[in-house]
Amino acid sequence: MFTPLYIQLKYWFYPTGNTPAVNLLRDVPATGNGIPDTINVLLLGCGDPRNVLFSLWNEQTNDMKRSYSFTCCDYEPAVLARNVILLTLIIERCPCHSKLTSDKRDLWNLFYHLFVPERALNVLRDHADCLIRASDSLEAWTSSPFGDFIGFLSLDTIESLRKFWISYSQVHDRVQFENRARNVIQKRNQEIVGLNTFHGVRAAGPFVFEALKTVAHVYREYWKTGVLGGSAREYVKPWTSRPLLIERSVGRRKKDNVGLFSTYDIIDSSNLSDHVGIINVLTATLPLLRQSPSSVLYNESLLKASKNIDKSLSDVLGSDVATFALLIGIAPVGLLSGITMEAVSNEIALTVFHGKERGAQQQYRMRIAWKYPQFTDPLLLKSIYNQSATCLQVEWEPEALSAYLFSIYLTMFGNEDPSSLTSRYERMTITSQYSTDMQRYTRAAIVALLRLVKVRVIVDWDKVMELFTSKVEHDRTLLIGSNGLQEFYLYLHYFGVWTTSILQCGPKQVTHMPGLSFRSRPDESGLLAETVVPAIVHLVLIVPRKCLRVFTNENPDTMGSPALLLSVTQDASKYAYENLFSSIHCSFGRVIYDDNGTDHVEIEEDNSGWMGSSDLIATCQVPAFGLLVGPKDSIRVGLTIKTGPEAMKFTQKLGLHLRVFEAKLGDSSIVHICRNAPGLRSQDAISTNQRWIGKHEIKTKPMSRSLIMSDESHRAVRLQQHINFPLGSLKNKALTSGKSVSIAVRSSSTVELHVGETTPTPLYFPFHINGSQSKLRIARKSSWIEVSVPIHTAPTSEPFDSWTQLLFPKDCPPSTWSIPKVNLGLQPPITFSFSSKNGKDAEWVKRVLGPTSSDVELALEENSFESPKLSPKHYFKQSLNSILGAFTGLLPESKNTSIRTFQLTIDESCHTIIFANALRHDLDLGSIVLDCCVLPLTFAKLGQLMDPLPDLLERGAINVALTKEESVLWKRLIPALVERCRTWTHKLRCEYKLEGGVAPLSTEENETPLCSCGEGKDIPENFTKEENGAWAPFAKYATRMALAPVFPVPYVEPSMTAFIKDAQVAMAGGMPSQTTQAPIAGSLTAGALPSSTATTGTEKCDSCGNTKGPFKRCSRCGKARYCNHACQKAGWKEHKKYCAP
Repeated sequence: MFTPLYIQLKYWFYPTGNTPAVNLLRDVPATGNGIPDTINVLLLGCGDPRNVLFSLWNEQTNDMKRSYSFTCCDYEPAVLARNVILLTLIIERCPCHSKLTSDKRDLWNLFYHLFVPERALNVLRDHADCLIRASDSLEAWTSSPFGDFIGFLSLDTIESLRKFWISYSQVHDRVQFENRARNVIQKRNQEIVGLNTFHGVRAAGPFVFEALKTVAHVYREYWKTGVLGGSAREYVKPWTSRPLLIERSVGRRKKDNVGLFSTYDIIDSSNLSDHVGIINVLTATLPLLRQSPSSVLYNESLLKASKNIDKSLSDVLGSDVATFALLIGIAPVGLLSGITMEAVSNEIALTVFHGKERGAQQQYRMRIAWKYPQFTDPLLLKSIYNQSATCLQVEWEPEALSAYLFSIYLTMFGNEDPSSLTSRYERMTITSQYSTDMQRYTRAAIVALLRLVKVRVIVDWDKVMELFTSKVEHDRTLLIGSNGLQEFYLYLHYFGVWTTSILQCGPKQVTHMPGLSFRSRPDESGLLAETVVPAIVHLVLIVPRKCLRVFTNENPDTMGSPALLLSVTQDASKYAYENLFSSIHCSFGRVIYDDNGTDHVEIEEDNSGWMGSSDLIATCQVPAFGLLVGPKDSIRVGLTIKTGPEAMKFTQKLGLHLRVFEAKLGDSSIVHICRNAPGLRSQDAISTNQRWIGKHEIKTKPMSRSLIMSDESHRAVRLQQHINFPLGSLKNKALTSGKSVSIAVRSSSTVELHVGETTPTPLYFPFHINGSQSKLRIARKSSWIEVSVPIHTAPTSEPFDSWTQLLFPKDCPPSTWSIPKVNLGLQPPITFSFSSKNGKDAEWVKRVLGPTSSDVELALEENSFESPKLSPKHYFKQSLNSILGAFTGLLPESKNTSIRTFQLTIDESCHTIIFANALRHDLDLGSIVLDCCVLPLTFAKLGQLMDPLPDLLERGAINVALTKEESVLWKRLIPALVERCRTWTHKLRCEYKLEGGVAPLSTEENETPLCSCGEGKDIPENFTKEENGAWAPFAKYATRMALAPVFPVPYVEPSMTAFIKDAQVAMAGGMPSQTTQAPIAGSLTAGALPSSTATTGTEKCDSCGNTKGPFKRCSRCGKARYCNHACQKAGWKEHKKYCAP
C-alpha cells in the first residue's frame, strides 16, 4: 500500500544475510532490580537468526532471570522455516537434539552448506518429521516441546513453513539433492568471475583491509564447492491473495506476555528502508514503540543515499533531520550526541572501492538508533516520573507546517519531477545510483505521515490540510502529480486524516458538484446500480497471461524493476481525465465473482505465480464517483508501467503510455467493481483507521507546549513557550511591579524562568536546546512571558555534554542513552608483538584512531595557533587516542612496549588512575575497546594508598595532561563507561540514589564521580599480577570500565573527506592491490597523539628549552614538545617549516 508494486523476476535469497551480526540488546540497561521481566523485541525483515543468537550470547553473563520475546517477521517463508529448524534443534528438549554431534558441527553444516553431509541430512529429515507432526494442528504444536518458546501470529505463517518442512523431510535421494545444488553453484560461480566482492568483510571489524583478500577467496570458494570453511497491507505480501489475519497468539502455550504486543521495547527494521523508504518504516513502526528511556528503533541502510554521506539522512527524509524529529517525536541518537562508538571509518573507505560498475548501486552501510528525545535529559526524566506524564507537545503555525509538509511531499515523489529524469538516467547508465533515485512511495505513504503528524502536533488541522491540498493541486513540478490526486484524497479519507466533501458520502448522495454530472442508475449494473454506492470501491482487473510476456521475455538481469500502476481513463472530451493508482495489489489465479447481490470476489490462487500460467489479477481502491462521471463506454481500466528511467526500455513495445493491458469498465468478464477487497468480507477499514487516530491522539495533560519556529527553508530553528501568570498570583505581582526576569539553564532540555524572588518556573522542551541563547518577550501589564530558545544539535558543543550522562528511570538502575553496553568478558583480546616487528604489529590501530576527528576538528587542529582553543570533546578524543596509542606501543614514549598505567592530571596534579588490562575487539560495533579499571583519587583514597602509590607511578605511568574543561568531561563520562560494562548490581543505598538519581557524584578535583557499588567487582583475574604485583593493592578500590574510541557521526558531520578525494584519484587507474594500505595507515593523523607526557626527564620544550615538563605534544605532527600553549604559539613560526602529520 505504501510502496509501489515492483516486478522483480530475478529472485534474491539471503538465507545467511549480508551484514555482520548486531547486538539488538545493546541499549537495554544492564542487570538490576526494576528491569522489566520481559523485553519485547520486534524484528522486521529479520532474515536469519544471527542477530537474535548474537544478542543472547552477549547477555549470557548478565541477569538470566530476564526473558526476551522476539517477534520475527520476514517476507520469505523459507527464511523463517530454516530459522525454526535451527532454533528448535538448539533446545535440549528437542527429540533430535541428542542426535547432534558433541561439537554441534551438524548445525553449522545444515545452516550454511549447500552440500550437506549424510549425517547432518539424516538429522534434518528426522527433525523435519518432528516439526511436521507438531504443526499438524494448533493443539499439536501447543503440546509439543516447541510450544513453550515458539508461537505464530497467523495461521498462514505456520502453514507456509510446514510446506518447507515437508520438502526437507522428503529429501531421500542425496545425489539428486546435490545435483540441484551443483547447478546453482555453477551458475553463481560463473556470475562472480572478475567481480570485486566485499561480502562478509564488514565482520572483520578493524581488520577489514587485512581481510579483503581472505574474504574474497572464501566467497569464491563457497561458490565453487558449496561449503563454507569455518508494510501495512491487507494481504500477507505482494503477488499473493492470502489475507493477512493477525492473531494474538497461535500455537503457543498461554502465558503472560504471549502473542502480538501492542508496543515493543526494541524494534529493528533491518535495511527495509532501502526497499520501502525510511519514511514508511518510521510511520509504520513508531506507534509500536513503547515510550520509555530504553526503547529504541534501529534502522539500517546498505545503499548510499546521496553523494555526501553527511547529507544522507536529510536527503532520504527530504528534510532537515532535527525538524523531522520534532515532527514525529523521535530522533536519531547521533543527532543529539554527536558521537558514535561504531568504527565508521571502514565503511567510508569501503564505499570508495565499491560501485565502480556503471549504473551500479553504491553501498554504504549506516545503522541509526532512534530514541525519544525527552528521555535523554536526566532532569526532565525525573520531572516526567514525578508528574506521571510523558507528553511534551509541539505546536506549529498552519502556514509553516503546510509549507514544510509540502516540501517533504515533493521529495517523496521527486522521481516524478521531469527535471530530475536526466540526472537519474545518467546515474543509472553512466555513473552510480543512489537510493534516493528509487521510487519508494505511493500517495498512501504521504497520508500515513500526515496521520502521524495529526496525532502528534497541536495545530488547526483543517487549515493545514486546506493549505497543503491547495499546494498539491496547483503544483506543476511533478509529471503525474495531478494524476495522483484521486488516490491522494482517497487515502486521506481512508485513514481518517481529512475528508473532501465528495467523499463524505456516496456519490449518488452528492446533490451538487460543480463541473460533474453522474450517469443515471438505469445505465448501471452491479454495485454502481445500487441506491447507496460507497464512496470508495475496489476495482479488480484480470490481465491475460500473454500480456505479461513483455516482462517474462526480458532478461531478468537487465530488465530492472519497473513499477506498476492501475489507470482509470475517461476518453470523452467533455469529461476527459486519467487517474493513476499506485497502491495496487496483484496475484495470480482465477477470479470467482459472487453475483448474488454481494458484489464479492474470491481468488482461487495459483501458487506458481510468475512461473505458472494463470492470469494476473490486479486490484486497488478507487473513489466511486470517478466511475460514474461521463459515458461508461469511454472509461478504461488499465495496468500501466510507471513513467521513469526504468520504464524507457518498454516504450518501443508498449508506447508512450506504457499500457500493459486495458479494458473497458463495462466489460464484466475482465473488470469487477466490489465493495471489499477480494477475499475480504465486511471489513470496515475506514472506521478502523479512524479509531487509530482516536487511539493515538494525545489525551493527557501535557507537561509543556512548545511552538516550533522555522526559517525561510522550513527548518525548525527555535522553540517558544508562552507562560501566563494568573491575576493575583505572586509572579503576576512581581511582574507587574517591575521585578527582574531572567533565565537559568538547568540541563540540555530544561531552563528555569526567574521572576523576582518567586519560586523559579521550570520550562521543559521536547528537544535539546541552547538555553544560554534564550530570548524573552515580557508583557508586564498582560502578565505573560514568552521564552524562545534555539534548537541544539550536534556537532555544536553544549555545556552539559549530554552524551556522557546516565539516566535514572523510575525504580530501575541507571543506564546510558547514547553509549552501547558491552560484555567485556566475551570480547576476544588482541595481542601484540613488539620486539620482533618494532611495533608494526599494531599498525592497524592507526586506521582505527585516525578518523576519530571530523573534518572540522582536523581543520581546527591544523590551525590551532590561529584558531580558538578546541572543545573539551575534541581534547578528550586526543587524550583517549594517546592512551590507546601508548597501550599499543605506537607512542614514542612507549619505546615499543605497552604502557598500562595512566594518570589523568590537571596542573601536574593526578586525580584519576586508569589501569589498562587488555585491548579487545568490540564484536558488536566493529571497533576496539580497552578493558581497564579506573580509580578516582579522593583525599580518603590517597590516605589509604599512600604507600603503594609512589611505587606504581615510578613504574612508567604516563601522564595525560587535561584542561579543566576536559577534566570535567572525563568525570562526567567515567560513570557512563563503567555502566557500559557493568555486570554487578547497584546497592540499595547506592550513592547515586542517595543523591536523588545523579551521576556523576562530583566533577571536582579530589572528589569521585563514581558510586562505590562496583569497587573491586568483576576485576579481571590477572589484575593483581600486572606490573609485578604493583596493581594488587588497588584492586579492591578500582572499578572496571570500557574505554573505546569515539567517532564523528556520519550523517551529522563530514569526516575523512581528504582521504576520500585522494583515494578516488588513486582509484582512477583501477582497483588497488591487496597490499595497498588503508586510508589512514601512514601515521596517526593530526590530533591522534595530543597531550601525553613522558617521565624520562630527557625531553625538553622545543620553544624555551625547559626540561622539567610535563610537556604537551604538537597535535599536528605529534613530535614537537611544549610546556604550554604560550610556548607552542611562540615556537610556531619555526616549527611550521617542518611540521607535518
